[in-house]
Amino acid sequence: MYKKVAGVALSLVFMPVIANAGLIPQVNEGLDVQAEVVTPSLERRYPADQVDSVVYPAQLITKGQKELHDSHFLPSAGGTPVEGVIEEKSENSDVEEEYDFDEYAEDLPEIEVTEADVEDVNAKIDPLETVNRAIYNFNDTVDGLLLRPLAQGYRDIVPQWGRDRIGGVLENLRSPVYVLNSLLQGEGEKAAAGFWRFFVNTTIGLGGMYDSATELGMPKIEEDFGQTLAEHGVGTGPYLMLPLLGPTTARDATGLVFDSVTNPFNYAASGLVVGKTVTETVHRREGLIDTLDNVKEDSFDPYATIRSGYLQRRSSQVEHGSDGK
Repeated sequence: MYKKVAGVALSLVFMPVIANAGLIPQVNEGLDVQAEVVTPSLERRYPADQVDSVVYPAQLITKGQKELHDSHFLPSAGGTPVEGVIEEKSENSDVEEEYDFDEYAEDLPEIEVTEADVEDVNAKIDPLETVNRAIYNFNDTVDGLLLRPLAQGYRDIVPQWGRDRIGGVLENLRSPVYVLNSLLQGEGEKAAAGFWRFFVNTTIGLGGMYDSATELGMPKIEEDFGQTLAEHGVGTGPYLMLPLLGPTTARDATGLVFDSVTNPFNYAASGLVVGKTVTETVHRREGLIDTLDNVKEDSFDPYATIRSGYLQRRSSQVEHGSDGK
């Protein structure tokens, strides 16, 4: 019994770890979305390549420095939203009309984003920012000294084909969690689909090395307890940066514990659990080498970029579910 409890505890510490400044897998898919700036007087969108990070939902930081933000995005400072031309299709026509931003900006109301506005937004979504940033720095140090070198070595030694097979097995081992949470959300059909997907990939797919279920047209199911809590009306709570575990919220941290405890594979022999945990940690980190390197190189504030990406990704998962509906 002690070994099982120890195995679960180790899994809780490492299973979802990316530990690069706490960036977890979901962030990777959340960095390329369009940035959105929301003010009391105006809502506008800007292409992601013009924006370095967005503190969800209102703070905007451009590549370089704050002065660039003021000159490009505040008409009151003499700038225009984005240099260049946009194209807009008429609802009743296939003809594309071009608008020059210089002329377009003259008709826009002024946007005044003060430091007080930014602080107010941050206080609402990240009330523990000072502590979170300190933990982020700790995670970043651990990553630089340990995880990234291990992930790079894993990439250099194991070819892409082998990494794909390992990733498939690890994903298959999370299937019981997806099935259980689908049931808890009242999605019986989705739970059944998840079960049969697990069965097919475990048998025909050789333990998940091959995604035979997708080849047979079975939908991919990914539901966690954080999403289940959201489905039942539980709010996100404050944003948190956990040591080694990375970015989360109060709701998702609760879900993390629940999912780890309810995954039957975490009750295997302690040696197997440790092996799975280490492999999963290194495998996930390898998948984020390029993304995280780019964040550190290009971002004005990597911490804010990671926070924004995580919150946007989780918001999309809660709203649309794993199948994009």
